[in-house]
Amino acid sequence: MKVQVLHLDAPHQGGLASPHSIQNVNLRVPLDLMQEVERLALYEDWSNQAWLRNAIEAQVRDTRTRLGLDESAA
Repeated sequence: MKVQVLHLDAPHQGGLASPHSIQNVNLRVPLDLMQEVERLALYEDWSNQAWLRNAIEAQVRDTRTRLGLDESAA
């Protein structure tokens, strides 16, 4: 199975982390596990665009919470 790892630059003061590269990694996994991952990927829309959007949204949420800017925590 081939996975892509997103590398982020460290957040700057008061800012967010920014992506700077994507690394391709080959993983050896059993066939049944690979089929389950493929099924989940299709079912849950693990496209590159969706994955990147979700990763960025999670980073924004985490940073806003850490900086005390999260409206839901107020």
